[in-house]
Amino acid sequence: MSRSFQDAQLINGAEPNEPGPERPTVLETIREAIMRGEFVPDQRLVEADLSERFSASRSAVRFALLQLTNEGLVERIPHRGARVRAVSLDEAIEITEVRMAVEGLCAAKAARRVNEAEALELRGIGIRMADAVAAGNVLGYSEANRLLHQRVRELSGQATAARVLEQFRAQSVRHQFRLAMQPERPAVSLPEHQAIIDAICARDPEAAEAATRRHLTSVIEALKKITTTKIEAGMADHPTPSERARELVRGAYDVHIHVAPDVMRRRIDDLTLAPKFTEVGLAGFVLKSHYLPTGERAAVVRAAVPGFGAVGAITLNASVGGMNPIAVELAARSGAQVVWLPTVDSSNQRECTALDPEGARPPMWAQLQDELRAEGMAADPVEVVGADGQVLEATQQVLRVIAKHDMTLATGHLSAAEIDAVIDAAVVAGIRRIVVTHPEFTSQRVAVDLQRRLAAKGALLERCFTTPYTGKVSWELWLENIRAVGAEHSVLSSDLGQPFNPPVEDGLALLADQLLAAGFTEDEVRLMAVHNSRWLAGADDRRVGSDLAAAERRS
Repeated sequence: MSRSFQDAQLINGAEPNEPGPERPTVLETIREAIMRGEFVPDQRLVEADLSERFSASRSAVRFALLQLTNEGLVERIPHRGARVRAVSLDEAIEITEVRMAVEGLCAAKAARRVNEAEALELRGIGIRMADAVAAGNVLGYSEANRLLHQRVRELSGQATAARVLEQFRAQSVRHQFRLAMQPERPAVSLPEHQAIIDAICARDPEAAEAATRRHLTSVIEALKKITTTKIEAGMADHPTPSERARELVRGAYDVHIHVAPDVMRRRIDDLTLAPKFTEVGLAGFVLKSHYLPTGERAAVVRAAVPGFGAVGAITLNASVGGMNPIAVELAARSGAQVVWLPTVDSSNQRECTALDPEGARPPMWAQLQDELRAEGMAADPVEVVGADGQVLEATQQVLRVIAKHDMTLATGHLSAAEIDAVIDAAVVAGIRRIVVTHPEFTSQRVAVDLQRRLAAKGALLERCFTTPYTGKVSWELWLENIRAVGAEHSVLSSDLGQPFNPPVEDGLALLADQLLAAGFTEDEVRLMAVHNSRWLAGADDRRVGSDLAAAERRS
């Protein structure tokens, strides 16, 4: 067999001497994972990890990454390997300008070729879109939108144009998804899409092309509004929760927020936020800082707002001595409840380059790390698990302190393998309250099978609002993971407090709206938002559904 033929097979994800597989190739699988948001901009793509995940040879993965580099989805950085290429907003606009010409061509050709059955199908998609707008189902509208553009490409019979558009969609999908999730956008784009459908079904090529161009001109104008200026101004057009959602989350704790006072700029301070939580019926919040213990701050809030459940915490980054059992003991004595394992200083996070929601700047904590490093204050990564995969003695000491005080263990930004090892050790140490910190986050990406196993060990999986809202993962995948693991094993949190994100007090209710629109029941939403959050915050001594969880662990 010639070397060139072997290479061609490897690029397509097949092993040499194998017949053409019917299942998707590793190339197609990685491409789809990028487009679905499983791999996000600037996430490292490690050949060994991909090989194990997709049961493919290292050679097949390597050539798949080369092909994806040629497609503009992946970039290779000297001495650092491959990572998902971040497409800037300006580039996304340029791509849409090119799409205008190519999709206009496809719409015109579709109008010439469409038959009655296909026209009926297009009208059916239009009805789906209208129903989704009427129901406020942004996710449903987004999926119907994607399907309509796909069918127009297919009906055009223009294979070359279809390949070009698919590549463009892959490159700009993150910006498209962020735009589609803006609550006002479906109502604006619905009549534009209906005009495309009407023109194709009327077999009017000129009108179909013109309608497509008008729609994509509207997309470009909407993209231009997503600017850094708008982010810094606080994005006044954030979605507003429904009253039904507000009522469902009444009594909940938001177990993950970032507010002032902090070493980074925040949207609001804790003393101002507590009355806002009370006004909307929320019982309390857990104050998280990447750098400072918050037990004493929580005590101040509780004194200022009697009856409010402000909960303190500590995060075991370098600023508190890393895996420091003394720091955890003192935090417990100051009233702190939650202990986050290393986040920004974890070895795993140090290896991951994460960008902010617009893909233009590093997150605030990364900027702070750079400033400290420039002043000669760089800290070594905080190790939790040894090279042999075993939990370190310092970690064991921390776990014993957490168990002694019945505190809550949160896994921070550890890798999936580290999380698995630590939770095993935590169960042995007798820790009752365990939560896997935002498993869909860029630096975690905990596979759903492992999420199920961790849930069976008694851990809750934290479903943060900001992870899908800022485009780090698609809402669809976020929802799929909850369904796969089960509402009884999930807890809702916001992870809000950044200046550019929605008001912190809206986070849990906004999640409730998303879940209701996706078909979750009110009981399931309340279990995730209220009962499980109160358990982690230490407000309830018994976990709802704990008998079921215990039975699962025994089995």
